[in-house]
Amino acid sequence: MSVNCPVCGTIGKKLLAIQAEGTFQVNESGFGAGPVLGPGGIGIGMMGADLSGTVSSQLAEDLQPPEDPAEEVNWRPAVVGVSAAGFFGFVLSALTHPSLWAVLSLGIGTVIGGLFLWASVAGSREPLARQKADATNLYRKALRVYPRLRYCGHCSLVFDEQTGAHDDASPAGIERLIRKAG
Repeated sequence: MSVNCPVCGTIGKKLLAIQAEGTFQVNESGFGAGPVLGPGGIGIGMMGADLSGTVSSQLAEDLQPPEDPAEEVNWRPAVVGVSAAGFFGFVLSALTHPSLWAVLSLGIGTVIGGLFLWASVAGSREPLARQKADATNLYRKALRVYPRLRYCGHCSLVFDEQTGAHDDASPAGIERLIRKAG
């Protein structure tokens, strides 16, 4: 186990430490008053503001661990609902406006639109499941590997203190290191 950069020998800094030092919670509020010139003349203006959130250095943002994957949204009920509503509109149109052209165009458009929506959701479900499984596996592996990753500011690279493997200091470089790690 080496804390030295495998390229230049400089002592690397843990990515967790960079995250802790480069990320701040901000909760500020303020109030100000001053002269204001408007169409009605000169007056006194007052303003208040609240600011809250997280501020990170660019380095801390670049060296973040992979995020926990979000839950997949199931669009099928929405597609079925839109198709059913379109079909209901088609039937209602046929009953109230018996013009053959209006009924056919609305009906064909509803059916084709519903089929395209259904095909796009059904066809993308398997790749989404695979992507989610891959992201979940990467996240689980990152929980093990990320704490032992170090950054060398001299070489601008990230390295694994256990294996000596290194890559560029970027989100893609960190992901490659995590995927390579045992």
